[in-house]
Amino acid sequence: MTQWCGAALAQFSKRAEAGARSAEVVHITGYLARRVEELGDAAPWQRRVDAKVLVHLKSQDPMPFTDRGPAMRQSDMVPAMLERIPGLQVVGELRSLPSSLPCEEGMDKRDDAGIALLRKELAAATSAAGADRVICVHHQCFREWGKLASHGVQVQHYMSVLAEALGVAQPDRYHRYWDERDPDAAVKQARDEWSSWGLSEDEARTIARRIFGRK
Repeated sequence: MTQWCGAALAQFSKRAEAGARSAEVVHITGYLARRVEELGDAAPWQRRVDAKVLVHLKSQDPMPFTDRGPAMRQSDMVPAMLERIPGLQVVGELRSLPSSLPCEEGMDKRDDAGIALLRKELAAATSAAGADRVICVHHQCFREWGKLASHGVQVQHYMSVLAEALGVAQPDRYHRYWDERDPDAAVKQARDEWSSWGLSEDEARTIARRIFGRK
């Protein structure tokens, strides 16, 4: 059984251990990392990803736990998994930026000048490391760090890099809508997505204005 959520992983693991018929419960990150390791040279890569990347892992601090926990331990497997992609080189980790930890503060609290400063700091950090991409392990980190991407610095979730190498890449619609600053345009462009959830256009517009309606 694969889980996306770390809390769900813990809960389902406890249930599996307590059950008469135990099942292996694994975080999706650990499952993918193990599968890539098992396949080795037989992995069905479709294209090279010629990139030097910095990896942003979720907080390395163990607080409030003495153990990082199963989800975070499996997240630690991402750098080695990425390095199995032809052409990709992990050149280091990026914990935070000089003036902020974007995924804990959130970009919606920043004005244009504040975002511009962070974008400049991110560009400087990647340049100093000889990198051209920042790869986030956690989806919430990617949501915020991705808002700092620029022409010279690409920001991706690790699954997007795997998809790129496997030839099944998908566009990053979220950050495109965020950059456009036009919630009504986002509603029009994303009709296939929100309508699949049974939302009305008014409901979709309310959500879009809340998420993408920055000044």
